[in-house]
Amino acid sequence: MCGEALPAADDVDGLARAVDGVVVVGVAGAAPGSAADGEIPVGRPTWWWEVGAVYPMYRSIVVFDVAGFGRLDNRAQLRVREALRGVVRGAFRAAGVRWWRLAVADRGDGLILVVPPSVSKAVLLDPLVPRLVAGLAARPEGVRLRMAVHAGDLDRDRHGWTGTDLVTACRLVDSPELYRRLADRPDADLVVVVSDAVHRAVVRQGYGGLRAADFDPVRVVLKEVDEQAWVHVPDPRAAVPTRLGGARVGE
Repeated sequence: MCGEALPAADDVDGLARAVDGVVVVGVAGAAPGSAADGEIPVGRPTWWWEVGAVYPMYRSIVVFDVAGFGRLDNRAQLRVREALRGVVRGAFRAAGVRWWRLAVADRGDGLILVVPPSVSKAVLLDPLVPRLVAGLAARPEGVRLRMAVHAGDLDRDRHGWTGTDLVTACRLVDSPELYRRLADRPDADLVVVVSDAVHRAVVRQGYGGLRAADFDPVRVVLKEVDEQAWVHVPDPRAAVPTRLGGARVGE
């Protein structure tokens, strides 16, 4: 999935700017109003690929992966997939982010979300992470997740989003260190990794309830990616213990 274009959402945050009734996505050196200049009259629909094909656009990227998904039978996988989407969607709603504003791709055993720049990266860690912890604790399926948060410039065409930063986010969530951390914490349902860029921008600054001391430095070396990252295992005691019982996925 990470090597493919990610389907685009319907939001138009940051896609273009309107000047005198024209959406400007011009190319340097092109004659104003020419096809090469990229001016698109507002009088007709402006398709997002007409804008996104000119310049990359900054987006946050959140990737989720279900621990132990491959060991489940088909019917259990369906139940876990439904639980995953319910928990993630509910957590974003509780964090004040509307689902329709996100570009969401199904990984089979996880989700990839591209988030518009009007949503602060800090929100993707606090309050989103505590909401996820609470949501996971409330589900009877016992879902356990690995989560990656990154941000960068992505390209967009008629098929959706793509770019090296999207690949990086996927590599982060697949890091062996996340597998180890979750295995070492059988009481936890979630492990979070953030890129160094996200750590510098919001974790180190202490926005919301974020504490830099809660994140441990790791080196993620996986395929083409060699990146500094930071890992956090949220305290499961922060969630209300409402699970109905049963074994957890990934144990």
